[in-house]
Amino acid sequence: TLARQQPFARWVKALGVPLPERHFRAFADTHWEQVTQRTQADWQRFAGIGPGRAKEILRVVHSPEVNHLVGWLGEEGIAGFIQSSF
Repeated sequence: TLARQQPFARWVKALGVPLPERHFRAFADTHWEQVTQRTQADWQRFAGIGPGRAKEILRVVHSPEVNHLVGWLGEEGIAGFIQSSF
């Protein structure tokens, strides 16, 4: 279906990761593991992301609700979330 073919950045946005729109347009990550491995300092290296936004990104990325959805996306075969693709 068309939903399965959406770019990885669109899925990250749909999960509620609070990045400014310009960062989604230039998002280079292709796997969820890349997103989860970033530290607060890593997020702050993005233009316009300060300590508060970086902490909020980490809170969302590591929340139980998002992790549950990420697992489901992987089970559904969505590229970037499949465990074997990490």
